[in-house]
Amino acid sequence: MQDINKLVEIVKEQFTNASEIVLTAETNFKQIDSFDSLTGMCIIVAIKDEFDKEINEEQFRSITTVEELYHLVTK
Repeated sequence: MQDINKLVEIVKEQFTNASEIVLTAETNFKQIDSFDSLTGMCIIVAIKDEFDKEINEEQFRSITTVEELYHLVTK
């Protein structure tokens, strides 16, 4: 994966109110009001589908921003 903006969009699409939120690489996406455990699971599945990268729950719990997620996915 070369572009963090693609990951920003993928994460944003997992929110039920995606058109209403502003998401950047530095955003703590877990603090967005509509974030819940289902959104988190959808992000994990989207990463697996899009990048064929497995992220476990412990890894996911350790990150808060899209940038941190990007580094996790690209390492």
